[in-house]
Amino acid sequence: MLTLNMTAQEYTANNGVTYQIGDTITLGDGTKPDGSFKYVQYWGAKLMMLQDLNNPESIFANRDYSGFDFVIKKFKKVRVAGREVMYFILDGSLAVSVELAIKTGEIQ
Repeated sequence: MLTLNMTAQEYTANNGVTYQIGDTITLGDGTKPDGSFKYVQYWGAKLMMLQDLNNPESIFANRDYSGFDFVIKKFKKVRVAGREVMYFILDGSLAVSVELAIKTGEIQ
């Protein structure tokens, strides 16, 4: 089990798949009505460049990322609304809320 601020080289998701740093994952289709992603968002410098402070939806990756492969660079567990959520930080400056993205098919 990964705790806050702890570094790990692998993570076993609720679907039983063990992911490791350096693994490649494929983004599925976004689950929002316009095809953008609900559980994949911009991260780091890309977030700062693309975020529109007047539009909170601007942090989510658009549908152009569907079907592309990305490498897992690190795991990050953060506290969201009082519970811990695991994120994969991907190359390309994207962050994925792992369990929800798996459940909805946003990552394959």
